[in-house]
Amino acid sequence: MASLTAELTEEADLLAGSGAEDAGAPEHETMLLVLPEVAWCIEWPQLVSMSWTLQAEAIAARGHGQTLQIVLFHPSAVRSTYAAGPADAADYALRSPFPVVQLLREVDLLDAVRAHPDSGGIPARNAARLRALGEDRCRERLEACLAASASLR
Repeated sequence: MASLTAELTEEADLLAGSGAEDAGAPEHETMLLVLPEVAWCIEWPQLVSMSWTLQAEAIAARGHGQTLQIVLFHPSAVRSTYAAGPADAADYALRSPFPVVQLLREVDLLDAVRAHPDSGGIPARNAARLRALGEDRCRERLEACLAASASLR
């Protein structure tokens, strides 16, 4: 956990500092930290719990609480972090082949929200599309990503 916090802190400092634009665009707008070999965050609730520590130590303690936010993805993520419910293909909007911590710059997120004509409808459209694909098809696609990554090792 200490090395992960240190790495995320370094990335947060870089991302928060990349707002000094040259030629009108920041150097970085997001950062992904992929955790393929981290056994202690295999379960979704553990990753969520870990993110609280990361938020406190790598973001808030460094003064980035108003400029950066953390988004999580996980192979078994569910929209409700506190209770498992029936299988729902919409949960695949939060799923990835490996646990991932994404850092986003708030200003870029707000710019994207303002630029999109119906940003508030995106989650519902994503959920509807995933549900139309079906839970089985979504699971197959995720498993195919995992199989492809295993063949690269």
